[in-house]
Amino acid sequence: MLKAALDILSEFYGIQMLQQPASAPELKKNAGGAKVTTMLETIIADAKNMEAEAQRAEEEGQAAYENFVKETQTSVDEKNKDIGNKSETKAKTEEELVETKEAKEAALIDLENLSNYVLELHQECDFVVKNFDMRQAARDDEVEALRQAKNILSGAAFEQFLQTA
Repeated sequence: MLKAALDILSEFYGIQMLQQPASAPELKKNAGGAKVTTMLETIIADAKNMEAEAQRAEEEGQAAYENFVKETQTSVDEKNKDIGNKSETKAKTEEELVETKEAKEAALIDLENLSNYVLELHQECDFVVKNFDMRQAARDDEVEALRQAKNILSGAAFEQFLQTA
């Protein structure tokens, strides 16, 4: 729009300057047109510079955005991979926990069975220890009775047997 306005003003002032005679008051009045066109040219140049700067800033922003998106995607991929690894590790650990609990339960059952066996053995041993002297004496009596029976059967006199008893 500024370019169109500049073209129109340049055409207007350029034509008017050519049509008028070189009279001083009229030239001075139209001389202000040159200032307006110069100002419009400066505005157009500044607008072009601002547009170029905005375009350059837009391109830099787009490049920064694309780099950010790329880095973000890389980070997301790494985090997803890390989540996968940690999920796998968690699953293995939970499986090991289940196996360990089962092994612990089996060990406790074995321990209880062994404890019961020890109790049974202890009761048997207590019986043997408690009755050892009595059983020893009974065996000694039994051995002596067998000796006497052997002696009687071997032909020893029965009267000797009665004397020793």
